[in-house]
Amino acid sequence: MQNVNYEGLNSLWGNYSAHGFSLLAFPSNQFGAQAPASNECECAYMFHKIQLPAGSFPCFDKTDVNGPDTPEAYAILKTNTPGHDAGFDIMWNYEKFVVAPNGSGVARFASDADPMDAEPIIRKLLGLS
Repeated sequence: MQNVNYEGLNSLWGNYSAHGFSLLAFPSNQFGAQAPASNECECAYMFHKIQLPAGSFPCFDKTDVNGPDTPEAYAILKTNTPGHDAGFDIMWNYEKFVVAPNGSGVARFASDADPMDAEPIIRKLLGLS
């Protein structure tokens, strides 16, 4: 199965970054040990797969998105964002959250959901629809 995330994330970035849209990437090695390399290597690999220049948007250090070391932001997003598995732990890499400018979670999408499924919500938040 081809990962639907790379092309969709590239399209969203290309279509909406000039309007104030941003992606934030948080690598995690909690899912099948798929991110075992250094923070720098994981971020470089992600930019390569999405086909965007390194540094196009923030890529943070690897973090635990589930469990006792979960950053507060993830704990809040998982608990309060409507959508796929609202209130539950993140199940796999590339789970996506749409966050409003005020920091509140607006929508949550499964890891295998096409990022373009979020486009209507993003357009609305940006005042483009």
